Amino acid sequence: MEIKLDEIINGWKNLLTCDIESEPIAKQRMEICCACDDLNKTLYVCKKCNCFMVAKTRSINSRCALGKW
Repeated sequence: MEIKLDEIINGWKNLLTCDIESEPIAKQRMEICCACDDLNKTLYVCKKCNCFMVAKTRSINSRCALGKW
């Protein structure tokens, strides 16, 4: 899976600034991730793409490596 720097930056920016537009999307995505067996639930890192999901779920243009969102 190709990791795009602009998506990483966007996700962390939205997390750090508590972006109100991305929060509902992030909440919905994290619910899906938390039910997934490929999530390291201690660190909230995806075992498939190795991303920190608390940031990736807030990157509006990012997609789940498993196609779940």
